[in-house]
Amino acid sequence: MTQTHRAPTVSFVGAGKVATTLAVLLARRGYTIASIVSRSGSSARSLARRVRCPRYSASVADLPPESQFVLVAVPDDALRAVGAAIARLPDLPFSRLTIAHTSGVATSDVFRPLKDKGSAVFSLHPIQLFSPAVSLDRQMRIMDGITYGYEGPARTRRFARRIVRDLHGRFLEIPKQEKILYHVACVLASNYVVGLLGASEQLMRSVNAEGMRALKPLVEASVQNAFDGGAARALTGPIARGDVRTIDLHLGELKRRKKDVAALYRSVGQYALLMLRRHGRASGMRFDRLRRKLK
Repeated sequence: MTQTHRAPTVSFVGAGKVATTLAVLLARRGYTIASIVSRSGSSARSLARRVRCPRYSASVADLPPESQFVLVAVPDDALRAVGAAIARLPDLPFSRLTIAHTSGVATSDVFRPLKDKGSAVFSLHPIQLFSPAVSLDRQMRIMDGITYGYEGPARTRRFARRIVRDLHGRFLEIPKQEKILYHVACVLASNYVVGLLGASEQLMRSVNAEGMRALKPLVEASVQNAFDGGAARALTGPIARGDVRTIDLHLGELKRRKKDVAALYRSVGQYALLMLRRHGRASGMRFDRLRRKLK
């Protein structure tokens, strides 16, 4: 589907899952992909063919001057070097160039050499999973309607909003000083939830090899309740009930058979108890007894 406005000509630095997904999405929205650059020449060639881009390279030195927007999707520890390398190129019209990266933790300051040359810089982080186990077709489907965390100077906001709109996404502005906390929130909501599910899976395997399937409706209902009314209101179970006896039984069995899970149980339980207290759902003697048990 083409856009009614004039879309900028885009070059990508990076050809991994994030770059591939965004390049395909933008190409489908009518954007011209000017070049693909990746340390892996074969990856650059593969993505270039996928988006019908005639130019690909293993070196940022080959970024074409007609690039109006450069989207950098590389590992976080490579961002500074990539930005510095682009800033050294002699033929790019820096004052007319917009450049962004997709890191969830780094800010636009990582591209300061480009900003100093007059380029508009920002960060645009897609809040979604990018697993190598997920097919590109499936990835395309789960991208529709996701949120993109934006951080950057005021001069880039309108441009970034337009990109997000064309990606059929939602725009979320992140203050620069809060970028790390923002990323922690994303990691807890994805990686750490999977870690908790891994602990549940480990325990269920001791019960019944098919038991993990039984947890799916429970997980889905818990997550939906948290989004509908807030996490503290959604919390149920022995901590919410103040059921010290059940927690004793849990910890006793975990210490005897699954010590690694016992530490996780205590840590998450302590935070859940704090959540309840902050929202007036645990106080006085009950709170103190539960806190002692979970120490």
